Amino acid sequence: MGPGVVVFGVMLVACSAPRNAGTIDVLVNDLSSSTVVTAIFLESGSADAGCQRSTWGACSVAKCVQDVGLRLSPWSAGEIFVAGSLLGGGLSLAPEEVSVVASAPAWRGPGQLLTVSASGADVPGFSGHSLASPEALKFTGPVGDISRAAPLTVTWMPGAADTDAVVELFDGAVWVSCLAPAGTGELSIPVGATANLPTTAGRDLVLSLSSRRHTDFVVGDWSVRFSLIETSAQLASAVR
Repeated sequence: MGPGVVVFGVMLVACSAPRNAGTIDVLVNDLSSSTVVTAIFLESGSADAGCQRSTWGACSVAKCVQDVGLRLSPWSAGEIFVAGSLLGGGLSLAPEEVSVVASAPAWRGPGQLLTVSASGADVPGFSGHSLASPEALKFTGPVGDISRAAPLTVTWMPGAADTDAVVELFDGAVWVSCLAPAGTGELSIPVGATANLPTTAGRDLVLSLSSRRHTDFVVGDWSVRFSLIETSAQLASAVR
């Protein structure tokens, strides 16, 4: 990854689901032409250590005593393997790894098929789960400072009906993640969420726009979400 590029999508783990929950994300960053694969598995009722979470409409907020980053997953599905036509020999995560980075995109354009499988460990093995890549979204606003005292409306050129738009605000200790149908072309982040943003002098906030497709499946006692995410915009903003 290039300097200043932040890995997004990790916060979408469904920690409150009644089953044990896992997420496997394949994230393509158009700005750095890179791919990141992450996998996190958590028992039902477990929580992110050091983080306080709240929900404001379509947005989730995590305030952490340390950088949110990529936390270690306490459970393993063994070796996880992601295959796709542009991945050559594929990308694999060893059982002790939570992420792996490739210096090339896993897809170019919508509709390219990727498949995930796992050898099994704490989480039983699985195979044959495929998903088509999403279309990148074109960011249209806003540009400039972000106010903690007002809602924030983010806009983009409307996308496909079967795709989510993911808008994230991130500064390391605070993470705001919001979802909307990509076809709506806009999302309003309520003031209850923006009020959690820090105002530390000299610390920039990153605003990110991504498109996401996902598929859910159950293996043993685990509910697993496999997502393909394409980040098309990342902007540095100041908070006031």
